Amino acid sequence: AAQILHYTLAAFSGPSEHEVIILVRIEKTDGTSLFDPSSTALFVGGVQVGTLDRDLTLMLNMLTENFDLTTLNVGENDVSGEKTNYLLTVKNCEPSLALSIGDYPTLTAGVKLYCKISDVNSGNSDHEYSDNKPLPDSVKKLAEQKIKADVTALFEMQKSTGCDFLKLKEKLSRRHNGKYSLFKDSIVSNFNYTINVVVEGQK
Repeated sequence: AAQILHYTLAAFSGPSEHEVIILVRIEKTDGTSLFDPSSTALFVGGVQVGTLDRDLTLMLNMLTENFDLTTLNVGENDVSGEKTNYLLTVKNCEPSLALSIGDYPTLTAGVKLYCKISDVNSGNSDHEYSDNKPLPDSVKKLAEQKIKADVTALFEMQKSTGCDFLKLKEKLSRRHNGKYSLFKDSIVSNFNYTINVVVEGQK
């Protein structure tokens, strides 16, 4: 049977405590254990204010932690309506997360991924996967769209919960200390953002 293990991914303090706890599911099969970071619990002042699902947990890790060798699932339909699922392995990830202060705080996220197809699944029994299969442009585009949508949802989750898991107050204090007093009470939930995603792969 699966069990849930909680451990602290990051904890940091401001006027109230913000805590991010990743929830890891341990699946035990035949004496082996599979660690599955299935979700992330968000706390403010010791009270849980929200949960990031698996996809949003993945996006948080992509922007803040080591994301290399992570896998992504992307599906596309062909002209007949048959769906092909691609399992992409991230061979290299170059994330950036920068806060700028003009008239209003703006968070700019940039993600550049180099991916390789690890597996392909389709309803066509004659379909075969090749290690040297190029990454189709259509799959790159779908991956970029999915990542951008998930990062957008991640940023909106910070706004709605008031949990500063993106550490905007810390960025404000370190990089824009002269504006700290002006925005410190509002920046956690009030900021603009732009997101740029580029997915590349074998041609």
